[in-house]
Amino acid sequence: MYCCHQEPATLHLRANGLVLISEAQAADGSSCVIVGSREGCCSTPLLHIEAAQCTLSNLQIEHALCVASCRPRELGTNDSELGQFSAIRISGESQALIARCSISCRQGCGIDVGGSARPTIHNCSVEACSDGFILRDSSAATVRQNSVRNCTSSCIKSMNHAEGTVYDNSFENGGHACLLAAGSSSTSFINNKIGDTKGCGIRLCDETTAIVEGNHVNGHHMNGLEAGGSSNAMVKGNTIKGSSGSGMILHDSSNGVFVNNDISGSVLAGVGIRDRADPIFTGNRVSHGAGSGIVLLDEAKGVIDDNRFFKNTCAGIGIKGNACGLFNKNTVCDNAGYGVWMQDTASGTFQNNLVENNSKAGFAVRHQAAPTLHSNRIIGGQQVGFFYLSLSLDVCVCM
Repeated sequence: MYCCHQEPATLHLRANGLVLISEAQAADGSSCVIVGSREGCCSTPLLHIEAAQCTLSNLQIEHALCVASCRPRELGTNDSELGQFSAIRISGESQALIARCSISCRQGCGIDVGGSARPTIHNCSVEACSDGFILRDSSAATVRQNSVRNCTSSCIKSMNHAEGTVYDNSFENGGHACLLAAGSSSTSFINNKIGDTKGCGIRLCDETTAIVEGNHVNGHHMNGLEAGGSSNAMVKGNTIKGSSGSGMILHDSSNGVFVNNDISGSVLAGVGIRDRADPIFTGNRVSHGAGSGIVLLDEAKGVIDDNRFFKNTCAGIGIKGNACGLFNKNTVCDNAGYGVWMQDTASGTFQNNLVENNSKAGFAVRHQAAPTLHSNRIIGGQQVGFFYLSLSLDVCVCM
C-alpha cells in the first residue's frame, strides 16, 4: 500500500528504540513515502534523529527546497555548525540504523551525520543531492553497500574529526569529487567503486589522515585521486584507470604513504607530484599512460621506492623545476620516451634502479639538473644509456 506523509516541519525522532519500517513493497513497487519541503528555511532537516537507538527501514524520503531565492549555504570543509539543509540528520550519540531506504534532497545533503553519532547505514539509494553523505564533528558512521549518485558537490564528504568506515559502496557522478576527505578526519574508505564523475574520483585535503584502501576508480573522471593541503593519508591497493588528467596528483604540502596502487591509461602523467608535496611512494605500478609515468616538479620531494613505471608514451620518470627526490629500486622499462628525464635545476639521488628497454636514452639530463647516480643498471634501449646536454653539468656518477 502506498502511503505519502507530507511533512512541512522537521520531524524529531527522540524516543529511544523507535522503529519506522515500511513492510515489503507491493507488486507495483509502491512503498511508504515521506515528503518534505521548505520555504525560506535553508538549514533544517526533514528527519532529525537524536535517539540513541532508532531504526528506519524500507522508506522513501524526499526533501526539497521550494523557494528559488533561498539557497542552502555552502558547507565549508572545516565547518562544524549544525545548520545544513538535509533529508536526514543524525546527531548526539545516536546509534541509529538506516537500511534499504531511498533518499533524495535537492540542493541539500541526503544524510548528515554529526555530533558523536555512531550510526550504521546500509543498502540505501541516495541520489539527486548536493552531497549524498556528510560525516562530520566527531562522528564515526559505518556506511556500507549503498549506492550514491548524481550529487552536485560530492557523493560522500568526511570532515572535522570524523572517523568511521565507508566500504563496499558505489559512488557515481559527484560534481567536484565522488569521495572527499577534509578537515582532520580519519575516516577509512575501503573497497568502494567509483564510476563516472565530472571532477576527481577521490579528493584528500586539509589535514586529513584518511585511509583509502582497495577502491576502484573507473569511468570518466578528471584526476583519479588528488591529495592537497597538509593531508597525510594512507593510500593503499587502489586501482585507477583511464583518467582524462592524471591518475594521481599530489600537491600543496601534502605528505602521505602511497603503496601498491595500480594506475593505468592516464592522459597526462600517471602520477604528478608538485608544489611542496613530499610523499612516500612505494610498490606502485604506473603504466600505459599517454604522458610520463611519474613527474616531480616545482619544489616537490619524495621517496620513490620499488615501483614499476612501464609502457608509458613519454618518460618513465620526469623531474623538473627545483624538485628533488630519492629514487630507489624502481623498474623503469618499455617506455616510448626516455627512462629518466631531468631538466631545469632538478636534482635527486638514483640508486639500485633498473632502467631497461626504453625507446630513448636511459638517463637524459639537461639545463642545470644535477642527479646523483649510484648502482643503477641500464639495459637495452634504442639510444645511449646516458645523455647529457647541460649548461653547467654537475652530475655525480658512482659505480
